[in-house]
Amino acid sequence: MDYRSQPFVLTLMVLLLVVAGSCRTTREGQEDKLDSIPEQELRYDEPKATLPEGMHLVRLRELSPKDDYRLELIPLVRNEHPEGLYRLEGRLVSSDPWQGINHYSYEGASQPTSCALRPNAPETFRRYALGEPLLLPLLGNQQLVLQPRDSVAIGLRYWKAVGAVTDLKPSTELERRAPKEGYRAYEFTAPRPRHEDDPEEYYIELIPSKRMKVDCNIHLLRGRFELERDGTPDHLSYTFLSDGSTMSTRMGCPDGSLTEKLIRHTGLIVLRWAGSGLQIYVPEGFVMRYRLYRPDGQLSPVTPLPKSKPQPKH
Repeated sequence: MDYRSQPFVLTLMVLLLVVAGSCRTTREGQEDKLDSIPEQELRYDEPKATLPEGMHLVRLRELSPKDDYRLELIPLVRNEHPEGLYRLEGRLVSSDPWQGINHYSYEGASQPTSCALRPNAPETFRRYALGEPLLLPLLGNQQLVLQPRDSVAIGLRYWKAVGAVTDLKPSTELERRAPKEGYRAYEFTAPRPRHEDDPEEYYIELIPSKRMKVDCNIHLLRGRFELERDGTPDHLSYTFLSDGSTMSTRMGCPDGSLTEKLIRHTGLIVLRWAGSGLQIYVPEGFVMRYRLYRPDGQLSPVTPLPKSKPQPKH
């Protein structure tokens, strides 16, 4: 299975922000109407010291605070054989901040390994051998310190939300074809290109939710996604396992009143290319919501990318 089909769950940082009550994503999950990001001034303070060798300072683009973006950081090397697909067994990990600036470094192999040939793969997969992506919420635009290794560079791409969080209707056809007792079945297919500027890839945020009565605290639905082993790279199948319990902040609620709200899970974000599908099973009594992100610009190396090696002669 292609490593890019694996789930990439929101980071621990997001979960901590949820518990602190400052995570915009969770507020969206609790209310039917989306909040807007408040206007804010974007400022970049110059570092007071020279970066150590091997580390690179990257300033993020100034983005509209009215739009919802995600930032993708991904290790990459050039694909020397574009007739096939290759991958990097490696990822970016959070390191100690440098002068208060978030710092991510690469851990993993320096040489790509062969992957299955797939004629309909996006151009990005043919241009580069890619490692595991790190998808970050843009909670205040800042600058980053990135630390690649050996011949591996780090690429950056912005992803913009396409519309608001949307309810997904259950699939009666899937429930007839492949029922699962105690679960509702949903299907989603990444949009196929209709115009030249339509993207080849999308990030799909899957958001299981449940309407329930809760107190004044911020609540988050407990649960986890399980990837079915018999799925295919072009058509993945997930089951969301949950008993309907929640975790919450511990603020005192003086009147003790309960209000019915739609409580969401942190979600699962999956990269899919156009035309590829997803099947999702959630327990009965839950609903499935989703949000689509499309790339805003091309994937670009933001640390030095070594020159290509000469292609072997045939």
